[in-house]
Amino acid sequence: MGQDEVFEVIRAAVAVGEYADWLPAIRRDAADLGATTTVPAPNSPGGGYLRGTPEHIQARALGLVAKLPPRPVATLEAVLEVEDAIGCALPSLLRRLFLQVANGGFGPRHGDILGVRGYNGRDYHSDWQDLLDVYRAFRSGPGPHTPRPML
Repeated sequence: MGQDEVFEVIRAAVAVGEYADWLPAIRRDAADLGATTTVPAPNSPGGGYLRGTPEHIQARALGLVAKLPPRPVATLEAVLEVEDAIGCALPSLLRRLFLQVANGGFGPRHGDILGVRGYNGRDYHSDWQDLLDVYRAFRSGPGPHTPRPML
């Protein structure tokens, strides 16, 4: 699959609110036909459906998969800030996704692609807010949040 095809798959997933691997479930109460609530699904340790599984496809057809909220795109200034700090351009596909699709928050697990400045997704280690924070933490040398080398 080429970069354009990967881009389009991710763009489409973000557009329909299914941009993470685990998607929240909706339970409709039969007693109150108008009421719906988001609840964990039986096939997910964290709640929801694993995208692409038969359970997800069936639940989606029944209207039981909640859409994830829209993701804002990154600003060109924020992308340039990271590129200037690291001394090179981001990979072209990632740069294009940040600028045209979403500033992180999409991808594997719970949408764990970290964005650039302005990212409003999950925090990492409670003090990494975006890619620039991660770069600065690793650039400063070994510290409490620097992982050990893999053997």
